[in-house]
Amino acid sequence: MDVAFCRKQHNLQRALEFSGTCDTDMVVFPEVFTTGFCYDRIDEIAESEPYPTIEMLRQMSKAYNNIIIGSIIISAPGGRFYNLGFVLDNGEVAGTYKKVHPFGAEKHHFTAGDSIEPIRTSQGLVGLMICYDIRFPEMARKLALDGVDILVTVAQFPSLRQEHWDVLVRARAIENQVPHAACNRVGADPSNVFGGGSVIIDGRGRVLADACSVEKVISAHVDMGDKVRIRNEITCFSDRCETLY
Repeated sequence: MDVAFCRKQHNLQRALEFSGTCDTDMVVFPEVFTTGFCYDRIDEIAESEPYPTIEMLRQMSKAYNNIIIGSIIISAPGGRFYNLGFVLDNGEVAGTYKKVHPFGAEKHHFTAGDSIEPIRTSQGLVGLMICYDIRFPEMARKLALDGVDILVTVAQFPSLRQEHWDVLVRARAIENQVPHAACNRVGADPSNVFGGGSVIIDGRGRVLADACSVEKVISAHVDMGDKVRIRNEITCFSDRCETLY
């Protein structure tokens, strides 16, 4: 998805349209997909509870009986702002996650989250990561050890480091032996160009669907119960030397 800079209603309407065309169990949008990193107007665009964007998408999730995942900018008491990831399941908020690893200029605007936990859904346990989080294998491994059935990353990863994105999204799937749905925006804003590369990867590291560098809807069947078989074939988890690291 391309994100029109600071144009919340425009982006939200497009997100609703995309949701309506997806005949899938899970729909994933990029990081802060309704606004981009609209720092100059953050007081205006940041949402407070009950978070109108989430409320609108909850209705879409209920109508289509699916899961919708993304992130938005929210405000909190004390003048704080967070990059809030959310997971909606059949019209309910299954869980949220505040981005733990702000990157670059984000550190001047967002408070870091302080919790990393799986989110339980009707389709299984989801491990949600946001953009820069993907560079921290400890985070994905914690989620994997906590039993997630799929990793989901929402991002605004710049095209300058597109090769990193391509490697990292596959690595997180391979090393944790779980599927990974990674959604990265395309287009440009005043500070960056974004190369897309949204992918769906299975627990063996095979790319099942790839959006390449364009805005498009991709889908694939993912076996979220395959991790036991994969871990029995390549026994990385049982062979861990936990006393050494």
